[in-house]
Amino acid sequence: MRNILVRASIGAAIVGATFLLGSGASAAVITYNWTGSIKNIGGGGGGLPTLSVGQAITGSFSYDTTASQTSSGSGTGTSTANYTGIDSGSSINFTVGGYTGSANIGDAGLVFDPRFYVTHNTLPSGFDRIRFHAPSVNSTTVGGVAASEFQLQLTDSSNAVFANSAPPLSLDLADFDSTALVSNFDGITISFDNGSQMFASVETLTLDSGGGGPVPEPGALIVFGFGLAGIAAIRRRREA
Repeated sequence: MRNILVRASIGAAIVGATFLLGSGASAAVITYNWTGSIKNIGGGGGGLPTLSVGQAITGSFSYDTTASQTSSGSGTGTSTANYTGIDSGSSINFTVGGYTGSANIGDAGLVFDPRFYVTHNTLPSGFDRIRFHAPSVNSTTVGGVAASEFQLQLTDSSNAVFANSAPPLSLDLADFDSTALVSNFDGITISFDNGSQMFASVETLTLDSGGGGPVPEPGALIVFGFGLAGIAAIRRRREA
């Protein structure tokens, strides 16, 4: 009986380790930090007195390069994939003028989960685009006003950034040509619950060295832990 337990525990540990080391057991969530500056403030409401043109804005976004699309769209020479839900790895946060906002999958208080979109166009006159969108955000309140929606969008008019609409393995700001524009909602757009909007450029984009590694799947961790626990229990029994 003891030999059976030993073999089972060792087998579980080996299986768990195999999944942990294999690509099938890892969620490849990567994080980019970004900085920018406000280019325009508009909309109705009572305005945004703590914000001004030229003011700095910072933040980050995360996504899973192995995510499966939840929906798609297509047109002549164009394909767009929508990635949302728990396996998208979607996470967004920002700080500007006293406002701090965030949207993470599963956050309490969010009406909609954050998501990201990848568009690839094969037409000569087409474009490639990646868009991170939080239809609702958790935000601090400044002067009775809170941020209600966030979007960061980067477009390449030469449609040469992406080979398809799969999640990109890496991003380089130099590949995109619309980072400082506010037309067509390129760059950063934040909407507020008083009807105002803020538009900003994206001026730097840096891979977060702490967020680029694979994240083990829970199932693989459980199997691996079960195997190690079994081996440890058998060793204690032998030493007793």
